[in-house]
Amino acid sequence: EALGMPTYYADPYSSYQRGTNENRNGRIRRYLPKRTSFDDLSDEDLQAIVQEINDTPLKVLNWETPNEVWYRELGRV
Repeated sequence: EALGMPTYYADPYSSYQRGTNENRNGRIRRYLPKRTSFDDLSDEDLQAIVQEINDTPLKVLNWETPNEVWYRELGRV
């Protein structure tokens, strides 16, 4: 409320209410399956994964990438 924007909370154990979040988790798991040891991953490896994920267009963003939307919004601040 202090930010003047709507906030929504999903019900526990209702992944269908968190479609975008679950999609993002699935994309991360393509690179880092469960039980992946982070001991063997460098910061550069992780940054490459983040960069690739954030440079992939998403339907929910009208086929823009998360990075495009982020930087456009930053320009408005």
